[in-house]
Amino acid sequence: MSSYTATPPSYATVDSQAPVVDDNDNMFKNSVFVAESPISIRQGFIRRVYALLSAQVLLTTLVAGGMMTSQSTKSFLQSNGGFWVIIAAFIGSFICLFGAQYTARRYPYNLMFVSGFTLCEAFTLGCVTCFLDNRVVLQAFMLTSVLFIGLTLFACQSRYDFLSWYQFLNITLFVMIGFGFIQMFMPYNHTMEMVYCGAGVLIFSGMVLADTQAIMRRLHPDEVILASISLYLDFLNLFFFILRLLQNDDQ
Repeated sequence: MSSYTATPPSYATVDSQAPVVDDNDNMFKNSVFVAESPISIRQGFIRRVYALLSAQVLLTTLVAGGMMTSQSTKSFLQSNGGFWVIIAAFIGSFICLFGAQYTARRYPYNLMFVSGFTLCEAFTLGCVTCFLDNRVVLQAFMLTSVLFIGLTLFACQSRYDFLSWYQFLNITLFVMIGFGFIQMFMPYNHTMEMVYCGAGVLIFSGMVLADTQAIMRRLHPDEVILASISLYLDFLNLFFFILRLLQNDDQ
C-alpha cells in the first residue's frame, strides 16, 4: 500500500509590505457624502468651498466696481454697447456653467470654467449697476453680505432640515419667473414691484439655508466646484433682489 505525504502548510511570515490604500481615495470611490465623511474631510471641504466662494465674490466686486467707477466704461455701457456686453456675458455664463458642471472633478479645467463663469457674471452685474446710484449699490452689497453670512451660520448650527423647503422654494421661484415675465408687459406699479422684490429676497434667503445644508448632505468631498457655484448663485440673486428693493425705495 502506497503512502501519501501531504505538504505541510507554510508558517513563514507574510510580506509586511502590503499595498496601502488611501482612505480619502476609498471615500471618493464609494461616493460618500460630505456629511458622512470624517471630520477632517468635512472641515477641508468647507474651507475649500468658502475660500473659492470668497474669491468669486471678490473678483465680482473688483470687476463690477471697476466698471462702475470708470466714466468711459459707464458711457459705453449706457449706450447701445451695454446691450451687447450683457448678451455676450449671458451666453458665456451658460457655456462656462455647463463646462464647470461637466468638469467638476477634473482639475484644472473645473477652475478654468468657474473662473470664466464668475467673470461673465461680474460683467453682467457691472452692466446693471452702471445705471444705478453707487450709494444704493454699496448698501445692497453690504446688506447682502451680512444677511448671507448670518443665514449660513444659522443653517450650520440649526438642527432643522431646510432641505424639506426645496419643493416649495422651487415652485414659488417658477411662479415668480412667470409673474416677472408678465410684469414686463404691464405698466409699472411701485407697490407690486416692492412686493415682488421682497418675495424674491425671502425666496433666496430660503435657498441659502437649504443649499448650505445641501452641499454637506447631497455632494461628495470632491465636488467643491458645484458647492461654490450653488452658493455663489444664491448670493448674486439675493443681491439683485435687495438692490431692486433699495432702488425702488430710493425712487
